[in-house]
Amino acid sequence: NFAMTDYASQGKSRNENLVDLTHCYSTQSYYTCLSRSTSAAKTVILQGFSEKRITSGIGGYLRQEFRELEMLNDITYLKHIGELPNNISGLLRNPLIRSYQKYKGNGCQSSEWHPSIKWNANESKIKTPEDNGTWLVEINNSIIKSASATNKNKTKNKRTITDASNMTINESNEDAEHKGKKVCTAERTNEELPLGLMWDSINYSCAYDALFTILYNVWHDNPVIWAEHFMTYGNLMKCVSLNFNKLYCKQLSFENSRDNIRSVLHNKYPDIFKNGEYYVYIDQLFSKLMTSQPFAHIQEYCSICGDYRITREVDFKIPIMNIEEAHYNKNNRCISNIMAWKLRHKTEKRCNTCSVNGRNNNYDQCWIIDHVPDMFVFEIIDDMNIKPDVELIVHCNGNAHHRYLCGIIYGGGGHFRSRLIDKSGMVWLHDGMMNEGKC
Repeated sequence: NFAMTDYASQGKSRNENLVDLTHCYSTQSYYTCLSRSTSAAKTVILQGFSEKRITSGIGGYLRQEFRELEMLNDITYLKHIGELPNNISGLLRNPLIRSYQKYKGNGCQSSEWHPSIKWNANESKIKTPEDNGTWLVEINNSIIKSASATNKNKTKNKRTITDASNMTINESNEDAEHKGKKVCTAERTNEELPLGLMWDSINYSCAYDALFTILYNVWHDNPVIWAEHFMTYGNLMKCVSLNFNKLYCKQLSFENSRDNIRSVLHNKYPDIFKNGEYYVYIDQLFSKLMTSQPFAHIQEYCSICGDYRITREVDFKIPIMNIEEAHYNKNNRCISNIMAWKLRHKTEKRCNTCSVNGRNNNYDQCWIIDHVPDMFVFEIIDDMNIKPDVELIVHCNGNAHHRYLCGIIYGGGGHFRSRLIDKSGMVWLHDGMMNEGKC
């Protein structure tokens, strides 16, 4: 008579459960809402919802998670009754599950499993070991110790940065003031300097250098957490994380790590990521490297008759480039104000229902935020002079989520440079062609 849902929500605890599934973005979120009901009779679904979230099945990642939970459950049971074989052991989750799979063979899949999580004939049942902290205890311990030491040494300076236009932007999101170029002069040891990539003059690499320098220094701040986050963006970002881990453990140089990732990209997309004296567009690098991660959906609705429709999902990579947005935000051209405009504004589309009834009203458009992604990527083109916010606050389900500016990439003249912002608020310039790639 008791269940615990996701987000520590107690299941089967509401005799009357009113739910609005419009904002649910996954099978698991549907489960979280509906499993709180004590019965179906007094469960009220307030409005329509997308049936595909329930009827189209669950993704491969979630299926694998449920399989592993079933195996861990059996391991726990065998341990409890004193019948766990000595062959089944491991200090980390992945090696423990692999030892269980090798011992059980085909028997690791119980007949009691739900059919939707059982392996297909072409799927491998036994996990393949990987050279990272989720498999090797020594790497895991070194990451945790280093991350702990790094966090203790972080300074608590006010978060103030300078952008490429020599404008100081502070965390209150006030308009930038034109001032002279501000340079951070705080002294650091070489070991504390952010790591940068040196440009490859044979196989042009400036796009990779600019992006990977920012990503690695973000990853380096908390390797355990960011390794998990990177995994959610697909196999290519998993490759990035694994190479960053080898760099972190001093098994590879930064340039070798970059070239490894670049080789994988070239093999997968040879027409886009060419070797030699070829340029790479930074937006293509982003789009291929990181799989789509929708965090919201767009809803158009009529404020008079209540008619509404869901048009499309919103990805975490947000382009800010068209004339309409520039027009509506010409006096407040900072990312936070554009985001506020995107969240709710009047469109040029007429409401069909109102038109039939002799009324004239345009649809309003709003973003329904389902969850807040770990990172946002904003693409700004056409010299729109958009000011970056140091802090972006996104509200979702009654909670305020803070995302901080960690890097800016500038393109022009066939070359890319970047500025990265560390957790103390210090700004570092990186240009792979200068100073041997050092920040």
